[in-house]
Amino acid sequence: MDALTESRREPTHDEMEGLFVNNASLDRIKAYLNRFNPIRTMNMERMEIRHSAILAWLLDPAGTHGLGDSFLKSFLGEALRGRSGMGKPTALAISQSNLRDAEVRSEWQNIDIFILSPANRWAFIIENKFGSKQREGQLAGYAAKVRSIFGEQSALDVRGIFLTLQDEAPADESYVQIGYEAICEILPRMMKQYAHQLSPEVITFLIHYLDILKDETGMSEERTEMKRLARQLYRDHKKVLDFVIKHGAGSDFAMAARMLFGEDPKPFETVDIDNNKFVFSGLNNTQASFLPFAWYEQLSRDARVWSGCEDWWATLPLIAWLCLAHDKQMAEDRQWLAQHRTQARSPASESDDDGLVYKDYDNSALQPAYEPEPEGFTEYQRDVLVEVIAELRAEWQEAIDRRFAALKNENAELKGMISTVLQIIGEKLGNCTTVQKPESEVVELLPNWRKRGDAA
Repeated sequence: MDALTESRREPTHDEMEGLFVNNASLDRIKAYLNRFNPIRTMNMERMEIRHSAILAWLLDPAGTHGLGDSFLKSFLGEALRGRSGMGKPTALAISQSNLRDAEVRSEWQNIDIFILSPANRWAFIIENKFGSKQREGQLAGYAAKVRSIFGEQSALDVRGIFLTLQDEAPADESYVQIGYEAICEILPRMMKQYAHQLSPEVITFLIHYLDILKDETGMSEERTEMKRLARQLYRDHKKVLDFVIKHGAGSDFAMAARMLFGEDPKPFETVDIDNNKFVFSGLNNTQASFLPFAWYEQLSRDARVWSGCEDWWATLPLIAWLCLAHDKQMAEDRQWLAQHRTQARSPASESDDDGLVYKDYDNSALQPAYEPEPEGFTEYQRDVLVEVIAELRAEWQEAIDRRFAALKNENAELKGMISTVLQIIGEKLGNCTTVQKPESEVVELLPNWRKRGDAA
């Protein structure tokens, strides 16, 4: 592609201003993406156990929400509505009952939410699935456990409720299914009906929680509107947005790495970080590779070529890198490693149980790490590798020794402080006996003190 064609594909100054200056649609999308939600801020919007805790609070008649047993009755009634032939209690019986005596427990006997109403002799098992899948025999096991604990003679009516985000059917047919969409319909109605009983803090929290649920269930009208706006914005400003995506996309990790290595570092470029020299290798949104300058100098001495490493990072047998990975990616990598370890050829390097992250990247500086172990290293090359690894171990040992020395000094200071405090306490109490132990340790013994196990 010639320079003229490339320049025509780049947006003009006026086109850039059309997108970024006083664009009402872009401002609305920014405000939506930057809205505050404490649950999302704490990264809890996808944590099933946190949703169980919030729901247990709402279902508890004694909870601080101010709804009494209203939400409990509405939720149970909706779950059991139309299923009167499956057992007791029925939705109608629940609507006419008093459930203020209900005890709600979270994570009791591994049950997500357990509800017991002694006065009505009702028990409810709620299995919450916010993205996870049920295990074989899980639901039947919970019901059997509850009946064994309370005994058949108690005449306790036990109902199982399967709460799901993904519209998954319960494996046990004795359980009734209810979706999170029902909560999105019940809770606003409760908030409106009992607004006079709810504190401003509770209302604010419930609004945040509903915001999370509506996003996850696809019921958010605001999210739907933002998607429509985004599509229209892309159609109107495609050239500018394509340019931004190509040249400006990145991650917090990549931005932090560029603060260290420079805005546009080149492979094999030497950079100075805190008075230490490093040789840059490659960078993308999830990882950065590099080498300490001294290692690189040894490995590339006399412009040597490492046979078998032509497609490795930096074409060298040794590399250092930082990698950003989340739990799902790490699990995928562990599965990948398990599959590939069974192959006839050996991987380039081994991995511990936590798994090392190896991926294929478009960045030519970050090539796949899984290649056959190079053969035919010369004796000189092996000597260099041994030398570099020995230097690495020495640096690590030096850092460890410094840390241990610092901890030793801190422990000595703490020991002295504790001794001083004990002496002061002894002087204040007056009746204490001071026992001087070796190394100036001071132990205060009260007059009626005796060793554990001594006769009274």
